[in-house]
Amino acid sequence: MQLKIEQSSKKGLPLYSKTSIAAVLATTLGLASFGDALATELDERWYVDFGGGIIVPDDDLRPTDAKIVTARFGKHFHEEYALEIEAFHDEYEFGMDFPLEHDGISANLLIINREPLWNPYFLVGIGAVRSSGEGLPSETSAAISIGVGGRWQLTEGGTMLRADARLRYDTNDSDVPGNDGYGDGVFTVSIAIPLGKKR
Repeated sequence: MQLKIEQSSKKGLPLYSKTSIAAVLATTLGLASFGDALATELDERWYVDFGGGIIVPDDDLRPTDAKIVTARFGKHFHEEYALEIEAFHDEYEFGMDFPLEHDGISANLLIINREPLWNPYFLVGIGAVRSSGEGLPSETSAAISIGVGGRWQLTEGGTMLRADARLRYDTNDSDVPGNDGYGDGVFTVSIAIPLGKKR
C-alpha cells in the first residue's frame, strides 16, 4: 500500500521551522558569550558530545514537526583536524498516526580554523541511515553530510558549546514516502565534554 503525502503549494520554510531555527541561533549566541574570555588551544583528550535540534526536511515532505537527538565520540589529532563517530535518531510527525523515523551512524571529519574566541569548522561525514515507519518496511542506505559550525569553550576544564548546520543527503531509493533520495537541513546545538585530565 502506498501512502501519499501531499506537498504544500506554498514555498518557503514551515512556520515551526523558522521559529525553531531562530531559537537555536539565539541560544547559541547567548551561551557563547560565556566562553569569550577562555582560550581555545588544542585539547587532545577524547570527548563525548550530546545534543539535539530540528530538521528542515526535503521538499517532498511537509511534516508538522521534525526533531533530532545526537551523541558523538571523538578526538582532535591535529590543530586543524578532528575525527568523531556520531549516532543519531530523528522523527518526523505528520499530524496523523504515521511517524517516519531514522536511526543512523556517521564518521565525521572536522576541519577546524582556530580563532582566539571560538573555533569555526567545516564538516564532512559519511555513514548509513535506517528509515522506518508504522506499517512500512525498514530501509538502510548510505548517507553523506556536509556542513559548517562553531565551538565555544565554556569552562576552564574544556567543556564546549557546539552548534552546526549541515545538509544530510540520503541515497535511499524506495517506495517508502520521502525515501527516494532526499536532502534534509539539520540544525543542532550540543555540549562537548572532554574525558580525563588535561595534559
